[in-house]
Amino acid sequence: MKKKKILYVLTGWPPYQIGGVMVYIGNLLRTIDHSLYGIYIFHNGELNILFPKMYLRKTNNIYSLVNSHYYLDSELSPIKDHRTEYYFRKVLGEVNPDIIHFQDLVGWPFSLIEIAKEETNAKIFNTFHNYYFICPRRDLIHSDGTLCTLCLEGYICPSCQKNKKLSATFTSVYATIFMRFLKEYLPSVIYNYFLQKSIYYGNPFISEVSINLNRKQIDKRSIYAKKVLNEYVDINLYVSYGMRKIFKNFGIKDNTKNKVMHLGTNFTSIKKYTNHFVRVDEIVFGFLGNPSRMKGLYLLIHAFNKLSDKYRNIKLEIYGCDKMIYQELNSEEVVNPKTIFHGNYSQEDLPNILQSFDVGVVPSIWPDSMPLVVFELFSAKIPIIGSNIGGIPDMIKNNKNGLLFKPKDENDLQRKMKYMIKNPSIILKYKKNIKPVLTMEDHIKELTNLYNNI
Repeated sequence: MKKKKILYVLTGWPPYQIGGVMVYIGNLLRTIDHSLYGIYIFHNGELNILFPKMYLRKTNNIYSLVNSHYYLDSELSPIKDHRTEYYFRKVLGEVNPDIIHFQDLVGWPFSLIEIAKEETNAKIFNTFHNYYFICPRRDLIHSDGTLCTLCLEGYICPSCQKNKKLSATFTSVYATIFMRFLKEYLPSVIYNYFLQKSIYYGNPFISEVSINLNRKQIDKRSIYAKKVLNEYVDINLYVSYGMRKIFKNFGIKDNTKNKVMHLGTNFTSIKKYTNHFVRVDEIVFGFLGNPSRMKGLYLLIHAFNKLSDKYRNIKLEIYGCDKMIYQELNSEEVVNPKTIFHGNYSQEDLPNILQSFDVGVVPSIWPDSMPLVVFELFSAKIPIIGSNIGGIPDMIKNNKNGLLFKPKDENDLQRKMKYMIKNPSIILKYKKNIKPVLTMEDHIKELTNLYNNI
């Protein structure tokens, strides 16, 4: 049987880009049946300062568009770009794909979707991992970490119209050179400190670039985004129902070509480390994630501080965040001895980390499409207290396998934590109600069924 050729278009590629989408794509490539599908990758986000002109490099089945729009530089991502389009057509001609699956278009012109539909016979898939089609900043978040819905209403945020002293291109080049230098020559502990400080505290060498668009430009951008998604994509896939609702409000048609497909995970192996008991002598609340405001760690720390004054049998364990970075970012000192920062961790560390948690907390203040941390915690049968926003309620069912609280409501979070402290037996009940998370194998089976039957 002839292999179907699938071309995945996405933002970045390891080691130049990391994060949830890269983890997902890596799992997908390891799980999909390569005897049935020929897999090709077309990505951006790589720079070569020795040859600054945009060019295409092929390594096996991976096409790298070097010196393209860097993934942080959203303001340089136009609706159309003739240079990017030229190389995309070149890749299409060489691969001749049966399926083109857009996984992430940050840094790409939207016109690639139109070209894929109009100039090939391929079936076009698009997976929404973020809100870039709606928001030039990608995540519906202001630069100060507060939630924004102005793009949904057709306006551009005032903070997105502010100019920076450094140009976007210079910032990108500087960031790449500097961070590669640090990674090569500095101990990992120091490198991780600089990396976190750069991304979350706003150092100039990797700061978030402003989006200098006016109302006319944002209108044009929104109209074209809706056009390509509604007219040229054969199947739009949302990773959560919360995300689908946001895109429906934006203007994406709610029909049979728009489906919710939860992502699979390889974290199911963690289940053997599950604790089937509850430590009533000391209930441990756990947080996995970075210190950015959008993750809501500050809400958790504030709520925990108020509770620890009254309840002595609780502790807060924080992984993925350096204490010094948190204090600088939030302009506050953490003095509570029961709040313990462990810094960065690797995926290999997760089984041991999760054994120490009784309750996980996911306090996001933004509509996170589907945070991987939920899969990680549920894989270990750890109940979660989570924000009732974005894709989080898809997984957390209130008073069934955890509790939901009002987004950004510190007092409501405190109440939900207090409820578990006073009723520790409920934690065991929630543990028993946690269903197995979707495996990557099951997800790939569902995805390839769509590939084969469209």
